[in-house]
Parts: sequence; structure tokens; C-alpha cells
Amino acid sequence: MIHLLLLLTMLTRTLLAIIYSIALSGDVVEAISRAGNLSDLPFDENDHLSTHVLAVPAGKCGSLLLEDTVDFEDGSHGHQWMELEGEAFDSVFGHLGAYADFSSDEVTDFNTDCLAVCLEKGTLREVVARPLPHRYFLQGKVDQDGDGMRVTEASVQQFVMSDSCAKVEYGFVNYHDNPIKMYWISHSGQQVYNQEIGVGERKTSFINTFIGHKFEFYDSQPNED
Repeated sequence: MIHLLLLLTMLTRTLLAIIYSIALSGDVVEAISRAGNLSDLPFDENDHLSTHVLAVPAGKCGSLLLEDTVDFEDGSHGHQWMELEGEAFDSVFGHLGAYADFSSDEVTDFNTDCLAVCLEKGTLREVVARPLPHRYFLQGKVDQDGDGMRVTEASVQQFVMSDSCAKVEYGFVNYHDNPIKMYWISHSGQQVYNQEIGVGERKTSFINTFIGHKFEFYDSQPNED
């Protein structure tokens, strides 16, 4: 869960925040960042994850992410890719039990042979190694509750774009003088009215949305000067 502190200031007569986008796209890379300890993950000065992370076992699985076996790239859908080894691997994946040797030549297809986990931006360092069960990709399957009762099949790309990985909660705080009208921007570029955000922290609005969604914010009482 992420609480977004959005300080709205006047940019034009009516448009307060031109576009807020819950996404970042990365450049194509030839190697994936590697973490041997949890402290190697990208934490900010307050010990929160500074970005969304798609973590995989170091070795063949990391290599397969860079090949044509998956058709998206590091930074896609707002996630930084990272390979985990040593203490970091044991902390995040160790509880899952015995899986394949991820350096083995038998690991040839990411979607059937590898593990992955989505670590959410804003997660505290002290709990980062304990994602909920639905955040794990288990060799082509996602166990929604961790008990084997609701298991769905997916490719790693489908997983990253699904509720399991891409769904987030954001909180919007309005420090402007007037209520703010909030619009979601559809994939075709159309404005879709979402809500009016009142003034002050007591009127903080929390919504469930997806990484990549864009919003515009307008003054409900614009100055005509």
C-alpha cells in the first residue's frame, strides 16, 4: 500500500497537476541488478522500497528475462528487475521449499521453470521479505491465498500486469485552497471523472488503481483572472 502525498499547486487557471502517472518505463539493459543481501534492494532514506521490484532467482532465470522468451523489458510496467542470491534469495524465496537448481541447464523457459515475486514500492525494509502469497509467480502459477485452493496459471508478463503485481493503493491529499476534481485518463486519452477531493488531510482519498494509470487534477473553483 502506498500513501501518495500530493501537494497541488496552481499551474494554469484550472489545471493543477497536468498529469500524475503511476508508472515509469525503463531503458533496455544488458544485465539485471543483483542483490546478495536484502540491504542491496533499492531503499530510500526512510527504509522504504523506492521503486516497484520484480525479483527473480539469480542465474538462468535472470538471463531468460533478457532473452526473447519474454516480450517485455526491465522497467516495464513500473518494475525494476533484480536477481536475488545468497541471503536475499533465502529470505524472499526460501520458505517456498525445494525448487529446481536455477543454474541448471534444465532451466530453459522462464514461464515454466522460474520463480518471481513483486515487491511493492513503499514497503518497509523490515517486512520486505514477507510478500503476500499472491505476489509470487511459481513456475507459471499464482497461488492467490497460499494454501493451494485458488491457483491460477499465467505467463510472467500476465503476472506483472495482473492484480497480483500491478494493483496498488494510493492516497491523495489536497493542500490547495479549493476542492480538487480528479479525472482518470483512459488509454485513448479521454478524461473520465473520478471524484472530488476535499481540502486537508482529513479529506484524504484512497483508491485502488494500477501501475501505469494516469490522472489529471483541476481546481473546482478556477480563477478567471
